[in-house]
Amino acid sequence: EAGMGKTRLVQELARLAHERTVSVLITHCQDTGGALPYRPWRDLLRKLQAANLVHPDEARPDVARLVSERSSAPSEPAPADPAAAAEARFRLFEGVTDLLSLACRSQPLAIVIDDLHWADTASLQLLAFVARELRSLPVLLVGTSRPVEANRASAASPQLAALLNETHVRRITLGGL
Repeated sequence: EAGMGKTRLVQELARLAHERTVSVLITHCQDTGGALPYRPWRDLLRKLQAANLVHPDEARPDVARLVSERSSAPSEPAPADPAAAAEARFRLFEGVTDLLSLACRSQPLAIVIDDLHWADTASLQLLAFVARELRSLPVLLVGTSRPVEANRASAASPQLAALLNETHVRRITLGGL
């Protein structure tokens, strides 16, 4: 629930990770109603570049476009052609995964996405993809969520529900700090 200590816990995790020379990137999902597609990922990728963990030239064009996009226009093709939309989404997901792989080449990486219960469906799908693809690399993915909203998000996103059932994923329920 709100105030249970989710954000405080990840702040402490970030502090401990920094002490152990782990690069930490933190972003938040926002309660904005119609959240922009991939908003937390845009923020993370911008922070990745600002921290010089990757160079902008290393990003594929679709990922570079996502990072630089400032408008509310969706980053995916219109759903009129589902095959083209699925292919574009896969290329984008693969491009983000490639950048994160590059970012952890010199030191481990911790990524925190706070308030996942407010994430848009596209961001949750990308999280599930990244978690599966990077599980053998020195990358820690941490997401915080309120329990009731997390259950709703899982029901709305089959990818997130499947991710939460994977053996390499751990769910920690806070009882208050």
